[in-house]
Amino acid sequence: MRFLLKVILISIIYYACEPSDELSEAKSQQASDPINIENYEEYILVNMDSKQMIFGAERKNQEENNIGAKLVVKYKPFGAPYHSLVIWGGLEDKSYREYQRIGSSIEEFEGTGIYKTGISSGNNCNFFHFGTSWHSHYDSDESGYIEITLWDEETVEGNFDILVYNANDKLQTKNLTGSFLLKVK
Repeated sequence: MRFLLKVILISIIYYACEPSDELSEAKSQQASDPINIENYEEYILVNMDSKQMIFGAERKNQEENNIGAKLVVKYKPFGAPYHSLVIWGGLEDKSYREYQRIGSSIEEFEGTGIYKTGISSGNNCNFFHFGTSWHSHYDSDESGYIEITLWDEETVEGNFDILVYNANDKLQTKNLTGSFLLKVK
């Protein structure tokens, strides 16, 4: 009798926890909807493999270390100073042990304009996606770019279209497109 009750109880729990088709359809529809960026003070929106993700996904007043931009003074070998713009964003979900990070740097930054990415340009994008590192500095064709559309020394806004290569297998590539709006720290 106890065995029969256990089987019935386990069956009820199993069927109660099984996702219904209606719920699965709603979830996939929600995932395909474009992300609305109007409610974000700062963001990096990335389109990859027909999916969207947003860095700095906490609405209004997210943790400052997770997303931002910084203008850094660097020096050429002969001592002349120049500026480098560094952009970063990160997502971490400790309950699922998932981590994603994106970072980019523009060497010899001069404000609004289009900056090519790749081997010889010095401008690059690094993307860490669930345990795999992807880098744009392996791009010998310099086919990618970062476009700065707004720069006022407090805010940087723009878009990008970058080809990144798997750090472990350079034959694997992904195309990252998107936009960003960040406060300069």
